[in-house]
Amino acid sequence: MIDTFKNIRNGVRAIISSSHGILFIQKKNEVNGEYFVLPGGIQTPGESLIDALRRECREEIGAEITVGSLLHVGDRYKVSSKASGAYQHNVEFLFSCHVGPDYQPQNGSAPDKKQMAVLWLPLEQLLTTRLRPHSLAEVLIPPSQLPLYLGDMGDLQ
Repeated sequence: MIDTFKNIRNGVRAIISSSHGILFIQKKNEVNGEYFVLPGGIQTPGESLIDALRRECREEIGAEITVGSLLHVGDRYKVSSKASGAYQHNVEFLFSCHVGPDYQPQNGSAPDKKQMAVLWLPLEQLLTTRLRPHSLAEVLIPPSQLPLYLGDMGDLQ
């Protein structure tokens, strides 16, 4: 099994809450259809987790964010090559973050290629919305009594 995994990469995700709900990126592709993910992405070598999260939010949601507490850490595994059967192992760090009070959801300067829009999802819609990973609603709907380390979070692709 270990032979099928490539290197481990760190990912960062912003949990941005307001009276409107939680900020999500709407994505769509041919395999998964429409789904929603938290803003964030992969840390690059030499970049701190905080710097990676700030960069990703500028690129994806067009906002300067304030990074707060680390809320959760989880593993995710995704197929990186269907031909070879290789998997990518990502460790995801989920931080509480804030945007300015006048922030309006918008795509940033360098959105992901599958990114369609940025929007607030009300908490009451999280259980009926296609989130990636599928278990994300359990982490985001208060009161979350989950531990810091979540283990296998499933697919965030």
